[in-house]
Amino acid sequence: MKNGRNLGVLFSVLMLSTGLYLLHGSPDFRPFTDLAVLAGATISALGLIAASWSLERHLFLKRLEQHVRPNRQT
Repeated sequence: MKNGRNLGVLFSVLMLSTGLYLLHGSPDFRPFTDLAVLAGATISALGLIAASWSLERHLFLKRLEQHVRPNRQT
């Protein structure tokens, strides 16, 4: 179950960095500036959604581990 924990973080960082690169603009995108801004905004939004899902999954798994193995102090 621990194998794919960092995959969501990696995916969200990759999507955010790609989206920000497109939003920042490159001289190569001059003829397609409107399309690059639209694509950058969409990819950045998907990266933020992936980051929130990754955080939600991390918190859920942390609560689940605490529920399955409660910390008993007697």
